[in-house]
Amino acid sequence: MGEVKLIGSTISLFCTRIEWALKLKGVEYEYIAEDLQNKTSVLRKSNPVHKKVPVLVHNDKPIAESLVILEYIDELWNEKPLLPEDPCDGALARFWAKFCDEKCLMSAFGACSKGGGEKDKAVESAIESFAFLDKQIEGKKYFGVQEIRNLQSWYNFTHNQQEESSIIHTRNKKAQLVFIPTPGIDHLFSAVDLAKLLVHHLSITVLIMKLPSHSKVSAYLDSVSAANRINFVHLANDHIPLPGSNPRKFFPLYIESHKPHVKAAVSKLLHSESASDDSPRLAGFALACFVQS
Repeated sequence: MGEVKLIGSTISLFCTRIEWALKLKGVEYEYIAEDLQNKTSVLRKSNPVHKKVPVLVHNDKPIAESLVILEYIDELWNEKPLLPEDPCDGALARFWAKFCDEKCLMSAFGACSKGGGEKDKAVESAIESFAFLDKQIEGKKYFGVQEIRNLQSWYNFTHNQQEESSIIHTRNKKAQLVFIPTPGIDHLFSAVDLAKLLVHHLSITVLIMKLPSHSKVSAYLDSVSAANRINFVHLANDHIPLPGSNPRKFFPLYIESHKPHVKAAVSKLLHSESASDDSPRLAGFALACFVQS
C-alpha cells in the first residue's frame, strides 16, 4: 500500500488515536516526532492550513485532522474495520466522535480556562456532556461497542488487551476514568480541575509524572484527594533522563521513560477491578490535558 509516515507528538491524544488505528490495522509506519514549540518545515508543508499534528503522509500525500485520517485509514485498509459495518451504527459512531471533540473537549477547556459567568456555563456544559457519555458506556467494556472498533472518541475508551481475559463482573460497577496529565504543574492543576467536575459521576484516578522542581505538589494533591475522593498515583521512575542543554528534547524523553510505569499502574488497577466486585470498572483514559490561561 505504499510508504506511510505519521507526523505527531507523544503528548497529543489526537496522535495517539492514529497510532492505535494503524497498529490495530497492522500497518507499518514511520513516526516523525514533532516539536510543537518549534514547528518544523515538514509539518508546515504537510499541513499548511492549520500547522497542527497529526498528519498522515501516504505515498507523499498528506492527510490532516485526526477524524479525517481515521476514516482514510479505515477505507484504505478495510480488513479490520474500525467503524461498525451497519451504516446506522457507523453514523452513530461518527456522531459521538464529533460530540466528544466538539462538546466534551471544548467545554472542558472552558471549564478550566474561563472565569466568572463564562466559567460557570462551561462547567455546566461539561457536566452535561460527560453525563451523556456516562450513559453510553453503561454495561459495556468499550465506548459505543462491545469490542474495539471505533477509536474516534476523545475519551479513547480501551482496556489493556493483555488483561482483557481477567476482567469479570463489569456490568454493575461504577465507571473509572484514568487521567494521565502531561508533567508540569499547570497541566496537573487543569487535570485536577476537570476531575473535580466529574468525580460525582465517575471514579477518578490521576497518574502523576511529577517533576522534581515542584516540591509543593504532594501537599496540594493530598488536600484535593481528601476533599474530592480523587485517587492520585505517583509513578515511580528510577531512570529519569537528564535535562541537558535542550529542554525541548528532554520533555518527550521524560514522558517516554514513564510509559512502563503507566502500563504497570493500569495493570494494577485492572487487577484490583477483577479481584473485587466493588471495584470500579476501568472505562477509559483522559490523556495529556491542558494549561490554564
